[in-house]
Amino acid sequence: MKEIHFYLGSKWEYGTKVYHDFYSTRMAIWNDEVVHTTQLVLLSTKLFEQGFRVFIHTEHRTFEIKLGKNETTKRIVNPESNILKLLLAGEFGSIE
Repeated sequence: MKEIHFYLGSKWEYGTKVYHDFYSTRMAIWNDEVVHTTQLVLLSTKLFEQGFRVFIHTEHRTFEIKLGKNETTKRIVNPESNILKLLLAGEFGSIE
């Protein structure tokens, strides 16, 4: 299964290729099995349709967002959900 990792801070493993621009991230989503990026604008439930597991990395923790029930929120994430909006609103906990 493919993975995409979104970074909300500056902590990633040394040697990890992290995309910092929209175009490069979009190309990686189309072509790579594992993508690391800072481009939150691309955080969408469409990633699930493309076969991605979605991970969020903050300065202090890492968690996965899934369709359905998630450990970090009481909300059910549906295909119609705006997961970027939920993330920024704090539904998955603090992003600081």
